[in-house]
Amino acid sequence: MLLTPSDFSPTRRRKEKNTWEEKIITSDLFHAPVVFLSSTQQLGSLPNLSGGHHLHRIFHISLVPIFHKTKGGSAEPSIRKPGHPLVSALAFEYLCNTMNQPVPHSILSANSLALTRQDNCFDILRYYLALVVFCTHFSVLTQAFTFDWITSSGEAVSGFFCLSGFLVCLSYLKTPDLRTYVSKRLRRILPPYWFIVLLCAFGGVCLTHYTAAGYFTHGQWWRYLVSNLTFLNFLGPTLPGVFEQNPETAVNGSLWTLKIEIMLYATVPIAFALLKRYAKPVVLLGIFAFSITYKEIFACLYQQSGNAFYAILERQVGSQLIYFYAGTAVLLYFEHLMRYAKPLLLTVWAIYLLNNRLPGYDYFSPFVFALLLILTAYQLPKLNIVRHLPNLSYGIYLFHAPIIQTATQLGLPQQHPWLAFVLCLLTTVGLAYLSWHWIEKPFLKRRQPDAKK
Repeated sequence: MLLTPSDFSPTRRRKEKNTWEEKIITSDLFHAPVVFLSSTQQLGSLPNLSGGHHLHRIFHISLVPIFHKTKGGSAEPSIRKPGHPLVSALAFEYLCNTMNQPVPHSILSANSLALTRQDNCFDILRYYLALVVFCTHFSVLTQAFTFDWITSSGEAVSGFFCLSGFLVCLSYLKTPDLRTYVSKRLRRILPPYWFIVLLCAFGGVCLTHYTAAGYFTHGQWWRYLVSNLTFLNFLGPTLPGVFEQNPETAVNGSLWTLKIEIMLYATVPIAFALLKRYAKPVVLLGIFAFSITYKEIFACLYQQSGNAFYAILERQVGSQLIYFYAGTAVLLYFEHLMRYAKPLLLTVWAIYLLNNRLPGYDYFSPFVFALLLILTAYQLPKLNIVRHLPNLSYGIYLFHAPIIQTATQLGLPQQHPWLAFVLCLLTTVGLAYLSWHWIEKPFLKRRQPDAKK
């Protein structure tokens, strides 16, 4: 017979520890549940999950290990293929709840979940986007030379948002517990972010023309420290006496995107709560309509008034929602998109290359970026030559601007532009490497909060 819910209680498990090694081994989104049966005679009475409407709502079965109790009291495995009637949907749901594992929701099909596990080259794409940002910012901050052949940093940032929409939402679907989700996101973003803010704030004393006492007591220093630690970067982008003669005076102009990233993360639980109640197209189209409307309103206000504050508001989280959830849309319809991945990828590449010639391209460019990056990641997995290297893309993004600004203040790019480029890139990668091993990785390895508490 199939074990009843009382059989899974901690008390019952302890009592029968001598005869049952474990009643449940593992159960999650991608692995079939391991269930103990006291007899193999009732296998035929269990409903067949293969091919039915239950299968796509529960999980993709490859092999289902079933343990039955032998006369000697030991548990021996019996492996069956998907066609064998082994486990009921109710048993699987109860096992998931018992083990504090999420039951897969119909928001994302089992086939889509399985497809996301395929080899990909997301790592190299993140490095590429970080390098694009570095190159374009080097050109803007030093004005030594331009990279006409490379895409803009704005497109690279939009690409990061698209990738986040896909990967972060996939992570949330795997572990929808709110405390765990918040802990993961904050431990990934905050430690290196706060480190670079503090490093610039205190390291700026070596570059300022103020005395140390004058520098640390200057109101501008405190404004920079407080506003950047709280993600209000636009309130204090500069430090007193630092980079004042540079073409751009902001210490780290890249930080403005981090508050948007965190705000986008905050919308994920809300969006998925809506997706559980309403149809996917309704929720996604509502988000896209809001984002486009937000951007158009502040763009018009800026054009009519010339007030730069409206230009700042135009590029904030409201206008970036469409990029983030374009990546999410690719995830939610991943199974269908992957069926036509190759022709779709070729079409998207053609649209991207013809962008200036297509009317209304700005409105559907987020979907072009999302499809281009995500489909490329899964269609060209062999490109991921950095798979076994540390994840330095976030560190490169955080550290590059202050390093370029420092080189510019010292006059190196004006005298030796390519030498300055190489030195700035190597220094950035070096700091990113140290940040990964000393800051990012240790925080990511810290124990997850207990969702039961």
